[in-house]
Amino acid sequence: MLAEEEVNCVMCNLGEEEDIGHLFFSCPFAQQCWQKLNVTWDNTQNLATRVSAARSQYPGPFFMEISLIASWEIWKLRKCLTM
Repeated sequence: MLAEEEVNCVMCNLGEEEDIGHLFFSCPFAQQCWQKLNVTWDNTQNLATRVSAARSQYPGPFFMEISLIASWEIWKLRKCLTM
């Protein structure tokens, strides 16, 4: 069984169980990152529709590149905090 700190999000102090949805979309840290990049996610939609909607609303070029790099950086930071 995993220790509590291994299942709770290490990026915020909400005590939320970490899953992909929380880590990349609903965690306050991730939300601040996306806000800085002017990326808006509709968390009520499935992932494919969410990406399509965010892409159509993004004000600049290179949406996929920016969102993939940002996701990778959030993941890397999360991994650093768990080591």
